This record gives sequence, C-alpha cells and structure tokens, in this order.
Amino acid sequence: MKNIAFYKILICIGLLWLAYSCEKSTDQTTTNKVAPNTQLTNREGDDQCEPCLLIDDCCCGIEMQNPGQSGNFPLRICGNDDGTTNCMDSPPSPCGTVSGGVIPFTLNTANPKIPFCMVPGGYFKITNTGGNNLIIKITCHYDIVNHTYTNVTVTPSNYYVYGVDTGCDIEECYHN
Repeated sequence: MKNIAFYKILICIGLLWLAYSCEKSTDQTTTNKVAPNTQLTNREGDDQCEPCLLIDDCCCGIEMQNPGQSGNFPLRICGNDDGTTNCMDSPPSPCGTVSGGVIPFTLNTANPKIPFCMVPGGYFKITNTGGNNLIIKITCHYDIVNHTYTNVTVTPSNYYVYGVDTGCDIEECYHN
C-alpha cells in the first residue's frame, strides 16, 4: 500500500512540474496586436506597421536581397499612403493610376529595409534613382511572420509598378 501512495504522490508532482515547465516555455508568445483585417502582427519590429494598421492599410516593405552589398542605393516609392509629398502617374495598361505619397530613401548596409503603407486596391511605383543595379525583396504582408516576398532586380533609371489587392497580395503590372 505504501508503494501505491508513493507513486500517486510522485505522479502528481511530475504532472505539476510538467505543467509548470510548459507554461514557462520560450516558444509560447503572446500576440497583443491584431490588425483590423485580422492579420496577426507578432513580428519583430511590428511597431513599423502600427501606422498602417491604424488606418486599415496593407503594411508593405522593401528589403535589400543581399544586405551585405556595399554602397548606397537610392530608390523612390510613389503611390503609398504615408509619403511626405504627393505624386501621380499613369503607367500603361493593365495598371491603374498610381496616386498617393512619395518616399525617397536610400538602402545600404545600415538601413537595408523600408516599410510603407498601401491602400488595398492601389498601385505603387518603385524607381531606382541611383546608378547601380539593386536586387530587392518586396511584400505587402510585412506585418506577418514568414511572409512571402517578390524578388526584383531594379536597374538604374527604371521602374516597376505593382498592384495591391484587397488581401494585400502584390502583382507586378508593368516595368520598363
């Protein structure tokens, strides 16, 4: 009888220890931000997407494909929802009108990425204003962990136009 009582106590202690160790596990994260479009935003640096989520925009981002690539790579985004000045462009069909703000920025090893907001259903234009080719990654699911990117080589003085659908997916509609 003593053995049965001992094993019952041992099992109880083991279960308590197991429950306590699972509760303190590092792989459990708390999501405290959910976008109005119900996308989880538990991502390192998700404060970059906060302005977009407050106005129910897609949180987009551009990153250097090779962040170790030396040099400065000036780019310009036209048509976003959080730019400093306004721009408007009418690219060839099948693209719609690019209209919205402008963000001029330079990617380099110290600043390898830039987030920006896009209205679902809008278009944006990325122009390489520098003198070197740059391979970039683009997404409008920047606020989601393990999002997918579109890889693009932007050559000097050329541009790419992307459409953003209501699900924040992007599709290239024109480049020169």
